[in-house]
Amino acid sequence: MSTVLDPNPTLDSLAETLIARGTDPRAIERGRRIEKESGQRLDTVLLQLGLVSERQLAEAAAQLVGSDVVGPNEYPETLPERAAALSARFLRDARVVPLSDDDGVLTIAQADVTDGFAVAAIEAATGCVVRARAGVPVE
Repeated sequence: MSTVLDPNPTLDSLAETLIARGTDPRAIERGRRIEKESGQRLDTVLLQLGLVSERQLAEAAAQLVGSDVVGPNEYPETLPERAAALSARFLRDARVVPLSDDDGVLTIAQADVTDGFAVAAIEAATGCVVRARAGVPVE
């Protein structure tokens, strides 16, 4: 398991982590230019241009939150009981999948670990502490 680098990850810290993990800094800079021109998020631009893969983003995000990437076999057949308070639409829109509930700690797979709003909303709706892990969107 990685060390938590940033308790409140941002797209900037994600970009820095991508570079530290071997992504060409010129690719990130190109993505930042297009981000400013298009108004799209940096991670979206990097993916659309093929400068990084979903897996690379997830691995960098996992490093930011101090965990590993959720594997395809870790997604549950049924959602944890406390996740029943969350609508399917909210989970889909937030790109979150609840994984487990252990002693009031709800572990989630999150496609965007920079989305602190989703974590706060889940904590408010469930009364649980939320532990975010990075997920690969296609999984």
